[in-house]
This record gives sequence, C-alpha cells and structure tokens, in this order.
Amino acid sequence: MQENGEFIITLIDKYNIPLFIIVVFILFLVILRYLDKLYLIKSSICQLFSSFSTRAQKGVVSNKVRGTILKSSRTILKDNGNLIPLDLKIEWIKSEEKDTFIKNGRVIVRMKQSVNPHENLVVATSEYIKSGLLPNEREYLDRCIMDASSILLLRKIIAGSGSHSLNYLDNNYITPKFEADSELKETYNDLVRVDKNGMFVGVLLNEYQKAATKIYGDYPDEELFAESKEFLRYLYKIAIDAITETTQLDFNRDYFKVSIFLASKDFTLNKHGIEGIARKALEQVEQGVETIYVFGLGRKIDVAHNIAQELSKDMRINYVQEHLYRHQSIDNKRIKGAFYECSVYIK
Repeated sequence: MQENGEFIITLIDKYNIPLFIIVVFILFLVILRYLDKLYLIKSSICQLFSSFSTRAQKGVVSNKVRGTILKSSRTILKDNGNLIPLDLKIEWIKSEEKDTFIKNGRVIVRMKQSVNPHENLVVATSEYIKSGLLPNEREYLDRCIMDASSILLLRKIIAGSGSHSLNYLDNNYITPKFEADSELKETYNDLVRVDKNGMFVGVLLNEYQKAATKIYGDYPDEELFAESKEFLRYLYKIAIDAITETTQLDFNRDYFKVSIFLASKDFTLNKHGIEGIARKALEQVEQGVETIYVFGLGRKIDVAHNIAQELSKDMRINYVQEHLYRHQSIDNKRIKGAFYECSVYIK
C-alpha cells in the first residue's frame, strides 16, 4: 500500500498530473474491479423499495442478474471470456414472447417480468447463455452437447446467487428437461464429471470454439458434429481415469488437434526429467497437434508449470495460459489443480 502511494506521488511530481485526475483514475479502477458487487448492492437497495414500486422490483432483478453474471465471469470464465459476452442488459416488455440478441458485446434480454424473483433470475440467465454461449460456433457442434453445456453453465452461475434460486432452477427447469430427454441428462452428467476434472470450460468449450471457427461461414460439417461428440468422450475417459497411458492422451483429428499431458507419475519425471517430457510433448507438434494441455494436481502443479515453461522456449509455441481450478476426484476428494494451455503458432 505504501509503495502504491509513493508511486502516485512520483507521477504527480514527475509529470505534473493534477491530483484530481489521479483520484478519478483510481476510483475508475476500483469501480471496474468491484463492478459486480456494485450491481448486487444496487439490487439490495432496490429491494427496500420493491414492495411499493414496480420500477424498484425490476431493478432488483436486472441488477442482481447483471451482478451475478459479472461475479461468475471472474471465476467460471475468467480465463475464457471470449466464449460468451461477459455482460447483459434486461429490457422489460409486456409481451410474453422473449427476445434475446447481442449488441456491442453485450447480451440484451427482452422479457416480461414475473412476480417470482427466482423465475426472473433463471429465465434471464438462461436466455443470456442460450444466445451468448458460442453464438457463432454452436450450430457447427453437436446440439445435445451444446444444450447440456448451456444447462451446466446456467447451474454454475445460478449457484452463486443463493440456494432458493438454485432450487427453483432444479425443480422447475432442469428436472423437467431431464425427465423428457434421457440423452440430455446422460450428456449433462458426463459434462459434470469433465467439469470436476477442470476440463469443461478451459478445454472442452475452448476447443469447441477453435474447431468451429475453422469453418465459420461455411455449411455445417457432419464430421465436425461427430468429432465434437468423440472429443467429449475422450475427455470423459480421462476424467474417470479410463485413459492414463501417454500414448492414449492425444486427440489428433481433422478439427480437434489436442494433446494432454498429466504430470502425475514420479517414475516418468525421474526417468526423463522436465526437458525430456517437454521434448515428448513437442513431438506431437510435428504430428499436427495445435494445443498441448499440461495438467498437475497438488504438489505436481509446480511440475506442470515447469514443463509448460520448458515448452514455451520452443519458437513454435505461441503462448502459454495458466488455468487454476479445484479438482474433485471420483471419490469426491478435492485438491488444488492447474493446467497450462500451450498454444502452437499457426501460420
């Protein structure tokens, strides 16, 4: 804190910047950092007047939804903000017909207000995800997986807004859908397992976007539909420990070109060392792999980090992105996890 104060004083003295400009700039940064909390506070203030003001009732919902989504974006989507616009605006209408579209990087949800605040929150968030999640790419991917992905992301966001809204979501939205569609339920359960392994947003949806972008503007391809289903099965097998051998951890197809390395075996590390493991990973680049993911759990996070750093020294690696998550094993044990997305430079 003292260092920050000294830095500000240096700016004022050296560049003769007016103090009020420095203050305004600092306030702007603070507001930007805690924007989600400001919307949630605004929602609470509106709640005080909601019993005798229709405008305040609408303010409760619109500010809570916006604050909840901004809050979730800092955790669920913080490393993959390009998958969905990270802001929305609710426009209240009298018609029963909802309308949702994207404008200036924000999802606009036009909907009728319900007397049930939990319904308002669920409907608004559902429409936000339905229209905002991979808006240009989802038509090229397996529809059932994208529908199940939307439900999982919806539940993850609503979970951050309280148990009452989550119960409303489960009882009135998710359960009826699963009762009507067993394939959707099965796909959702597979995605939950993948998510507990940290691979839902940062790997599955990330690679879905990359794959679909390759043919964006063209007609959908049945091969991409099939590969998107196969890619989920591949990640699910890793999540349930059905794939552990290094030779089985590559998924190199026409659209998906991925290799996953698990920094888990001391024997492999002792035998080959960090440089040897990195060389093995780079062999996949020669085979056309475009993204290498290096996973580590607990004390192996440092090993995964060192492998990624070694990979970054190769001129073919464009960037390395760190993703932190909370791993949940099949027996429900939780442990800190991290994976490093090493993206290959594509001409």
